[in-house]
Amino acid sequence: MNQNQTLLIPITVRACLCGRAPSKKIYAGYQLDFTDLDDPDIPIDNGLFVPGNPPEPGIHLSFSLPEGFTRGTQEESGTNGNSSSKLCYPLVPNRWAVVRMWLEDGDSLLRQKLFLIESDSLQKKRGAGYNNTGSSSWPYPQTPDRPYRYLGRSYALSQAEHVPQDTERLALTAVSPVNPFFSAYYPHCRNVFGFYDDLPADGIHKRI
Repeated sequence: MNQNQTLLIPITVRACLCGRAPSKKIYAGYQLDFTDLDDPDIPIDNGLFVPGNPPEPGIHLSFSLPEGFTRGTQEESGTNGNSSSKLCYPLVPNRWAVVRMWLEDGDSLLRQKLFLIESDSLQKKRGAGYNNTGSSSWPYPQTPDRPYRYLGRSYALSQAEHVPQDTERLALTAVSPVNPFFSAYYPHCRNVFGFYDDLPADGIHKRI
């Protein structure tokens, strides 16, 4: 395909609207955690039903990649009867634009706010100051003293000029090194193939 051509691919987007959490927080938020990867005695999974934080109030979006991105290909090579094969997956989109539109009470003016998701961003730390709250850890054996990074970040497009662009980048596919279901499970790919919109923070409670 010519680089000047545009390819439009339909994407299935699923939305989960979450309200206030119950007082007893037992949530099936199964996740893989690589922050203790250098300690063989600590498992990387946190169990299925464990006490923890349920999804924050607001809207949680999950993007379903088309099958063309989730199917790997295997090529064989070798001589004298010895063959080796490697399963390869295509690169996937690493930038997503999300537009929220809503009406204020008593106002007919349609408002909007734009967000940008950088799926390939790798950062050493996680938190609001890094625009990657909720991002999952990612194995990073290149630095044995800190064998993980946090993958993905998102922010309002109006703040883009203030977001540093000197972060590490990952050649992103639909699978992770140890998790073939990476792109299909929101808790593993928030800020990568998923997005959290904190509606209450903007004073929005209805009419989205």
